[in-house]
Amino acid sequence: MKLIRKVIHVDALNREATLYVAMPKGYDDTDKHYPTIYMLDGQNVFLANDAYQGETWGVMEAYENHDDLPEVMVVGLSSATGDARLDEYGPFPFTDYRHLGGRAETTLDYLIDELKPAIDAQYRTMPEAEHTAIAGASMGGLFALYATVHRPDVFGMAASLSGAFFVSEAPLLRLIETSNLRSVRRIYVDTGDEEEAGGTPEDYLASNLRVHEALKDKLPQEKLTFRIIGAGRHFETDWAMRFPDVVRTLFQTN
Repeated sequence: MKLIRKVIHVDALNREATLYVAMPKGYDDTDKHYPTIYMLDGQNVFLANDAYQGETWGVMEAYENHDDLPEVMVVGLSSATGDARLDEYGPFPFTDYRHLGGRAETTLDYLIDELKPAIDAQYRTMPEAEHTAIAGASMGGLFALYATVHRPDVFGMAASLSGAFFVSEAPLLRLIETSNLRSVRRIYVDTGDEEEAGGTPEDYLASNLRVHEALKDKLPQEKLTFRIIGAGRHFETDWAMRFPDVVRTLFQTN
């Protein structure tokens, strides 16, 4: 893959962010258009020097090592830090810490109204919702699922890895129950059984199971994938191991 990295100012979020755009191998040698996956916490997706703890999702390595992966554009946007990240990725105020969360709609509006149109204008994407996915882990997983449930007309696919649904589970379940998900192409949800980050392994398991049950009532079986990862931890190297299968699942053609 060919990677472009640049620092931009995001007025809507009142901060600078690093934008990453990875193009499939051979992008410059063809006029082909590609599906796109938008990834949260973009600083942890590609480059070890940018990553929070020096470990990444290994996206570049995955495409070097797996010839069968679907050809997609991968767009990453770096997150805010500290509590600001929780605000930007949290669609609802946290159940136990109500001063946190609740600004995800502003973040989503920026992605839909500004970033995605700019990417579609500059690169050869397939801009339709059925060819556009959003993915993340932990709070990014919560945001990714929220984005597709709330705006399936833009993000037709979502992948939530180790989603921190427990921080505001009840309003998320209500959103799923009241949303029209007929146009959703595919949703992938997983959680490890050894997740510990802001919650216990039981918090992650129980909330992910309940979210899966809610999604089962809204989506046919072929559109929904749910996995519990044995010995799965809350760390980039774990998500890197799952990334190839996530991409295959989202962009399968059958």
